[in-house]
Amino acid sequence: MTPLLGVASLRHFQRHPWQALLAVAGIALGVAVVVSVDLALASARRAFALSVDAVAGRATHQITGGPAGVSDDLYRRLRIEAGARAAAPVVEGYLRAPAPGRTLRLLGVDPFAEAP
Repeated sequence: MTPLLGVASLRHFQRHPWQALLAVAGIALGVAVVVSVDLALASARRAFALSVDAVAGRATHQITGGPAGVSDDLYRRLRIEAGARAAAPVVEGYLRAPAPGRTLRLLGVDPFAEAP
């Protein structure tokens, strides 16, 4: 900064102290808004990840049965004979909504098989 600009700025802020205070407050408020939006976004992402884990569980394996699905006999054999007691069925599909042109995703879980 040149000496002339420094002297002019100092004189201006000495004559208008409220303007300098408002400028500093405005910058501080802007930084606070950016930080708070960043914190809210990180919190929302974390909450979404936790809710997905709560609904879907922490699956390590997945059996997909195609359009017909998996037979009840196969599920019974997996839980009883194979010893996969932590296995839980998930039913999912798409439905036409009452509103034209809209589809909804249906997700169903067995709360008795997936207690946690």
